[in-house]
Amino acid sequence: MKSKTPAIGIVLIALIACLAPLGARRPPTALAEAPPHRLYLPLAIVPAPPSTGRTLDVPTRYRTIGAALAAARAGDVVRAAEGTYIEIGLEVPAGVTLRGAGWRRTTIAKTANTPPTILDGPGRGVIVAMGAGATVEDVRISDNDGAAVGIAIDGAGRHTVRGVMFDQLAVGVAGVCLDGPTCVANLDVRRALFLNCEAAGIDADERTLLTADHLTFRTPLGARIRRPGSELTNSVFDLDDGDIGIDNGTVDIGPRGIAAHHNLFGPHGRRYTAWIPAVEGDLIADPLLAPMDWWPTPLSPARHAASDGSDIGALPFADIGSPPTDVRAERDAPPSPGTAAPWVVSWTPVPNAWIYHVVASPASGGAASLQYTYDGGAGADGGPRMRLDWLEPDKAYWIAVSTGYAERGESEAAEPVYVGADGG
Repeated sequence: MKSKTPAIGIVLIALIACLAPLGARRPPTALAEAPPHRLYLPLAIVPAPPSTGRTLDVPTRYRTIGAALAAARAGDVVRAAEGTYIEIGLEVPAGVTLRGAGWRRTTIAKTANTPPTILDGPGRGVIVAMGAGATVEDVRISDNDGAAVGIAIDGAGRHTVRGVMFDQLAVGVAGVCLDGPTCVANLDVRRALFLNCEAAGIDADERTLLTADHLTFRTPLGARIRRPGSELTNSVFDLDDGDIGIDNGTVDIGPRGIAAHHNLFGPHGRRYTAWIPAVEGDLIADPLLAPMDWWPTPLSPARHAASDGSDIGALPFADIGSPPTDVRAERDAPPSPGTAAPWVVSWTPVPNAWIYHVVASPASGGAASLQYTYDGGAGADGGPRMRLDWLEPDKAYWIAVSTGYAERGESEAAEPVYVGADGG
């Protein structure tokens, strides 16, 4: 039998001879040849989808918020439906979100006959305590006897509060950090209301870095801030005589101070205590800011806010109802012969409204003026109408009406109507 090796060698030599011209350098042509295209296929690493937490519904699955929180773990959402829940000493575990149906729909309340759970001193209970990475949002927290703390944090990590109304409390939010001498807690509060909190809206100690934005305060002390670098911006402080907007107690927060700007302060009280360095950038008090007109509404030809828009305070971001419709203006009888006949504005009633705000803005520019009609417009003015006898008879105005609701601010302004100058 003959060996196949010589035959195979001949075949390989022939194959190399055929392929050799393909690898040889060819002379250049008139047109430059494009370089060879290479296709790179990078390795695509597709991460596994993040694990989603559970939703624990109250009261359909768990009868109480406390029971749901006890069963929750990091990543879960405890969702409280519309209603009032009489509970105290709630503890939101680390990484858990407690979410209501909105501050007008879901209320967590401590009443005078609630068994006390004293967590921070004599006579004062904590309604909600938060762990690191926890979130509380879209609820109202209230205390019938005004002695409780609404939300308390006492450890390192981030704590988030969104869209919460604090009402009838000693302190709305209290922040401390007890995890050692280097402990720093991060407290982030946004779009919240602090109403009738007797001691303070926010009380943050020197170990709590506060970031607060779009808040509304109607408290004797808005916020006590003791850590440098903290921020409180775009907020409204409705202050009475002697009240303080921002205070850092007797703790010297140094030259860094705090970032406090684009805040509105009521016409009374003090913006800051003497310990806080001078802060630039606050807004001049809005001429429409009055005791029952806490929240500037979206701009219209009849409303001129002090800010560069309506993006200030908590309530412009809430669903606060529709403005009055069908605003009408007509001349009233003159007060005496030969005098100018004042205008009267009227409008269609709005269900559940307890106060109307009538705003007159000079058509030629200038500060707007505000008048009230109380009790759903059925008070001294005899219904949803108002006699505009405070307007100057020789000027033209835009007139608009907004609707006030108890403990929830006001609606947007109605479409304005134009009233001409006397004889014009």
